[in-house]
Amino acid sequence: MPRVSVFIPSYNHAPYVGAAIASIQAQTFQDFEIIVTDDGSADGSADIIAGLNEPRLHLKRFAVNQGAVAATNDAIGRCSGEYLALLNSDDVFLPHKLARQVAFLDANPSIGAVFGQTQAIDHTGAPLDERASFNGRVFEVENRSQAEWLRLFFFHGNRICHPTIMIRRECYDTVGLYDARFRTLPDFQMWIRLVASYEIHVLPEPLIQFRELPNAGNVSSISSISSYLRLAWEHAHVRRVYMDVPAPLFASAFAPEIAAMGLDPEQNRGLALGQICLSSDNLTLHRMGLELLFEALPAAPYPPGTHAGFDHADFLRETGARDVFNVTSELRIAALTGELQELRGHRKGAAQAPPAVHAWDPPDEGPKLNLGCGPNILQGWINLDAEPRPGAQKWNGMQDLPCESGSVSLIYAEHLIGRLALPDMMRLLRECHRVLRPRGILRLSTPDLQALVDAYSEGRRGEWRDVGWVPPTLCDLVNEGMRAWGIQYVFDRPRLFECLRQAGFGQVASVPWRQSAIPALCGREVRPFHGEIIIEAQK
Repeated sequence: MPRVSVFIPSYNHAPYVGAAIASIQAQTFQDFEIIVTDDGSADGSADIIAGLNEPRLHLKRFAVNQGAVAATNDAIGRCSGEYLALLNSDDVFLPHKLARQVAFLDANPSIGAVFGQTQAIDHTGAPLDERASFNGRVFEVENRSQAEWLRLFFFHGNRICHPTIMIRRECYDTVGLYDARFRTLPDFQMWIRLVASYEIHVLPEPLIQFRELPNAGNVSSISSISSYLRLAWEHAHVRRVYMDVPAPLFASAFAPEIAAMGLDPEQNRGLALGQICLSSDNLTLHRMGLELLFEALPAAPYPPGTHAGFDHADFLRETGARDVFNVTSELRIAALTGELQELRGHRKGAAQAPPAVHAWDPPDEGPKLNLGCGPNILQGWINLDAEPRPGAQKWNGMQDLPCESGSVSLIYAEHLIGRLALPDMMRLLRECHRVLRPRGILRLSTPDLQALVDAYSEGRRGEWRDVGWVPPTLCDLVNEGMRAWGIQYVFDRPRLFECLRQAGFGQVASVPWRQSAIPALCGREVRPFHGEIIIEAQK
């Protein structure tokens, strides 16, 4: 029996799966088997795998696609090794990966699973600057006790990189496999279940190369409105596992809240956890908290004087104070729609909201500009930046654009216009209009003044947690948004729409993050989304 089983859920990664398996074969530790479940690939991936000369490789093909969790669980079920290591079919092991983790688990029998860090690469295998990686430095965390991990997960989200895992087979036997009801966060839910039973450890060194695919092709990337909706739903349910955490670990993880609020989790875990959720500044936790409290309270009110710290009146007060269904946002959107229509000369509030994705007809193919590109170098585009990296040209935002009038088909600018003073910004918008062809399209994103004001006025800081930043105070939130980001002018939508029309653009529409009816503009934003204004304007 091999000591290590490397399991690979494979799906439509024909350009990369050969390199993934070659990275296992090149390991300095060679006592392994390779267990692959192909999830109904339609690009020939399974045939590539089957054609490899590797007797230690065992392939199973699903006739139809069943999803990443199904393929992962199937592969795990066929593993025979003492230790199991995941390899995604588009990633690459570094040569020492298995040796480092086997040695660590051998030397630390109390540790259930060991993880590590990553090196980000693009679809060609070229290194990515961590600032261009959608994971950033979120997985660079210190090791801690089981209770401390549970507390970190609860209040700050996932901080463990799944593709770096090596885990004892007995851990899966004890806590079970991945939950197929989750698409984006099955690993996060697994970590909570795992840490409730075992210690874990993160090695402070890169163990894999994590490949980030074009157009948000990674399963873990958040690339569309549907992805955000699913992520919010999963975050609202994944932490329900805390209802089953052993009492001593629960008490230790939430000791400050239990003491401050006088909670008794042993008497009623739902009442305690619900109140802990409401005490946070995370809106997702607020929704879970109200659900837990609703389920924990009896239908009939407590007799007077018998409840312990939280009763039906408290619950009803909270349901009127927590906007867990974004009702106020919908009201703001309705009001905004009216303002936009008024700018267009229509009766205020009479028209429908702008479409989520418009269907403008762009011009024939022509040069494309990527303004203020930073490390986000786009192949086939003219990349411009004040401090250009290889593949970009020097341009400082206040110079003329290096193109003839009416020659450019598309322009993309992420978090650039707000870095200019208003007169310089207006000059740049007119420059964009000058170089665009008729029907040419400008896509830009910029921080939203209204989102920052709303977060400040409503006391919300937790929305930034999942990308590794928690502003200490609301004052820091606004200053970071308006100063430390280098922003000179913060727009709201009506003001930005007005400026674009003054610059000559005839049609302007709000669009979702990373979505567009124009393929060349899909998946372009690399900054995590926090309610920015994202628009497309047509000449």
